[in-house]
Amino acid sequence: MRILYIFFFLALLVNGYSQCDCEANKKMDKLISQSKDKKYDLRERMSKLEEAMELDEDCMEPRFQLALLSFKRSSRSSTLGFGTSEAHFRTIADRCPAYHADVHYYLGLIYYN
Repeated sequence: MRILYIFFFLALLVNGYSQCDCEANKKMDKLISQSKDKKYDLRERMSKLEEAMELDEDCMEPRFQLALLSFKRSSRSSTLGFGTSEAHFRTIADRCPAYHADVHYYLGLIYYN
C-alpha cells in the first residue's frame, strides 16, 4: 500500500513540474536569444519576448525575461511603475511557484518599493 502512495505522490510531483517546462521550439529559442542581444533597443527586445510568449503561453522563460526587462526599465525611470513586471512575476509565481527563486526576490523588491 505504501508503494502505491509513493507512486501516486511522485506522479503528482512530476505532473506539477512538467507544466512549467517548455517544449522545444526553435523559433522561441531564437526570439529569446535575440531579446538578450544588446544590439536591439529595449522596445525591440521586449517585443521579441512578447512574440515568444504568444507562441506558447504556458512557457515561463519568455515571461520571466520580459518581467526582468520590465523591472529594469521601471527601476531606471521615476515615472514608470512596476505594474507590468509585477503582473508577469505574479503570473509565474502562481502558475509555477518553483520556477526560479528570482521571481519571489523581485516580487519582494516590488512590494518594498
